Amino acid sequence: MATPHTCLIRRLMKRFLNVDSGKIANFHFFTSSYPQVSQVSIVKPPAGSRIPCPRIPDRAPKQDSRPRTGIGKAVFENRDTCCTLFDVAANAPPKDPQLLHDEEYFHIMASALKVCAEYKPMFGQGRAGGGLTLEQFRKMYGADPFYSWIGLDSPMMYAAHKAAGGMTSIYRQIGIGGQWVFNKVLQHTLGLNEVQANWTYEVPTTEGMTRKLSLDGRIELTDVADKAKRDRVKNWMNESLKHLKVDRSHDNAPKKGVVFEVRQGYKSKDAKRQNADIANAAHAYVSGYMPSVVLLSLQIDGDIATRYTEARWLLLIGSKGGGPIGSTYAFCREVLGYDLAGFFERNSKRLKIELDKVLEMLLKPDGD
Repeated sequence: MATPHTCLIRRLMKRFLNVDSGKIANFHFFTSSYPQVSQVSIVKPPAGSRIPCPRIPDRAPKQDSRPRTGIGKAVFENRDTCCTLFDVAANAPPKDPQLLHDEEYFHIMASALKVCAEYKPMFGQGRAGGGLTLEQFRKMYGADPFYSWIGLDSPMMYAAHKAAGGMTSIYRQIGIGGQWVFNKVLQHTLGLNEVQANWTYEVPTTEGMTRKLSLDGRIELTDVADKAKRDRVKNWMNESLKHLKVDRSHDNAPKKGVVFEVRQGYKSKDAKRQNADIANAAHAYVSGYMPSVVLLSLQIDGDIATRYTEARWLLLIGSKGGGPIGSTYAFCREVLGYDLAGFFERNSKRLKIELDKVLEMLLKPDGD
């Protein structure tokens, strides 16, 4: 875990040792203590030389005793303590690919959640103003004789509105965060760029114009350069189409790849939303793609699940067990080669802390 000391040393490394910021993660340092730092200086050694460091072995920890080349020394001015900076990129084992993007994915989820902390209820005033503050709410409801007689201008009433709307915002934002993470997983595991990992199409409107629609992810087989990965996706597609009872030999059967709609869960029975999704599925098949709904949770209404599968959506739900034709996490693990469930488990404690911060803000009338 990064400490103020590690952050400070990393900044000094970048400034004085000309270490590229993108490579700072490849450097480790070891020290015997963490003093209160008043000032830190970096000592750069002569080219190719090693740095003796008092109280600190000029080697990595015991579990990995291979020598590293010292590239610098951080000296704590108010304590006889220093730490040697080791370049581990050249001779250390590569970082576990399952952990490589943890910080990026966590930041995506945390950033999506933090939006909810700023939520303010609208009270029928539209979105342009960003919602009403407690003071504005009390002024508006206090000016309404009926509402003020009953006491609806109470700060507790404002808090109830804020909490109710905020809960909806949380579900929406974790869905958005999950969507962004899933898209990044497609890019990182299959070597896709941002354009390749997204799918958009245009439809005509009744006004004679066009409207652009998009889904949350795409795998086009020809974009996957690695043959083993491409074959794995293709085999999964064939098994999925068989599960959906789609004749793979038919000329109109999807052969280009798969497109994804990612949701945190799906319990809303909004007919307009369902109709739009079914239209997306039809357009995907016409365009040569198999459509798949990716749920991060187990939460889906039974009637909705039936309607989507009847429309030939492949439904992946957030179960830890099962196979890649029915489970989001099995698909990620067995087809993409990334343990998405493992990411959420590793970072569960941190994600809960971020959510608790948002809930505390939402449950306070004034947000202070």
